[in-house]
Amino acid sequence: MDAIGHAPEGTRLIHVADRAADNFELFEVCAKRGVGLVVRAHHDRRVVGEEGEKLWDRMAAQKVSGKRTVTASTQRNVRGFIVRKPRVIKLEIRFATVEMQVPWNHPGKHLPHTLQVIYASEAKPPKGEEAIDWLLLTNEPVASLEDAERILGYYEHRWKIEEWHRVLKEGCGVEKANFDDLENYLRRAAVLAVVAVRLMQLRDLADTGKPIAQDPKALCKWLPKLWRTVAAKLLKIPLAELTPRQFLLLVAKRGGYIGRNSDPRPGMKVLWRGWFAFHLLVQGASLFSPNNSSG
Repeated sequence: MDAIGHAPEGTRLIHVADRAADNFELFEVCAKRGVGLVVRAHHDRRVVGEEGEKLWDRMAAQKVSGKRTVTASTQRNVRGFIVRKPRVIKLEIRFATVEMQVPWNHPGKHLPHTLQVIYASEAKPPKGEEAIDWLLLTNEPVASLEDAERILGYYEHRWKIEEWHRVLKEGCGVEKANFDDLENYLRRAAVLAVVAVRLMQLRDLADTGKPIAQDPKALCKWLPKLWRTVAAKLLKIPLAELTPRQFLLLVAKRGGYIGRNSDPRPGMKVLWRGWFAFHLLVQGASLFSPNNSSG
């Protein structure tokens, strides 16, 4: 974060991180650089106030300022099988300004640090489910429930961002190139960054998408017509009946996905291989199209 430094003029840079980033050095770097910070708390820190008072107790004692409904996404294990189904969660929101003591075993010289704290907890989780308990630390202003919900929204984006990085690394293999020039790595990463977004769009769209005839914009707005036409020909169905899920499975099977009833949904590695193979088919088909284009 210190190396990244300030954001461009006219913008606000806000770093969002999980519990591993809960440390005083990071707080101080963000304060020095004048950038934003949203971190999920890991340590139940001592706070300035009553003797022995801790962070979680301080926040639990705050009044509930409002409630927020969020949808927990599907959680899968390393093999891609579902271990937690998506569910709707009702969170109670509390927020306060808290001055935290320097940890007694913290190296170096530091002063107590004041941050805004948002505490979102699930009061009545379903039977057998672990309650959601988020305690977020931020140096962004939090003076109202609207501010607290805005910070929660920043944190909710973290999963999608982390998943994109995983797709970029595991699916697209951005780290597997062997170049001599740093600029070549940057060019490759720039191209694959867009591909990773496309793969995530395709997978997410396949979960809820309808046939083109029912929802023409869902698949057509980002997938060129020639791609849709080639997919429909391979599936031996009318173009109007093509669904995002059919296209996803077609691409995945080109990458080695078997698609048995017991198989989890396709992973990013097979999608990446299948996307490359399907792209070659489209390039071949474009040679026979009137305008010699894949668009």
